[in-house]
Amino acid sequence: MTIRTGKNKGQLGANIRDEVRAARIRLGNERALIYSALVYTGLRKGELDSLTLAHLILDSEPARLTLKAKDEKAKRGAVLPLHPALVEAIKANLTEREELNGGPLPLDTSLFNVPPALSKIFNRDIKLAGIEKRDALDRVIDVHSLRHSHA
Repeated sequence: MTIRTGKNKGQLGANIRDEVRAARIRLGNERALIYSALVYTGLRKGELDSLTLAHLILDSEPARLTLKAKDEKAKRGAVLPLHPALVEAIKANLTEREELNGGPLPLDTSLFNVPPALSKIFNRDIKLAGIEKRDALDRVIDVHSLRHSHA
């Protein structure tokens, strides 16, 4: 709802159509899912971007992701257990995407729609959320710091 251009740039109150509003809400939910996945898994942006539905195993306890060796920095591959809150968020996202698609998604569908400019988007999101880029100890929050939050 932030006005992006003109004399009222940066203020809340943009007048948008219902379908645009719904699309923006979906986009916000998608970003929240990406940020949650980065925190809960410790994956790098590129590793997260490489995941498809075929890498997701929800019918096990705990649910998990399998990361191919070619997609991991260390080139070893990995099996990552998933936090229950992340599993629920992934399920909700997949249900919504299947409804929009009109049926099941192919296994080669990207699990997360990671935008190429995620770092820039993340910086804008934390600013809008009122989160300072640097804390009192001069530590910086960025996309990669989410990986360290997991550790």
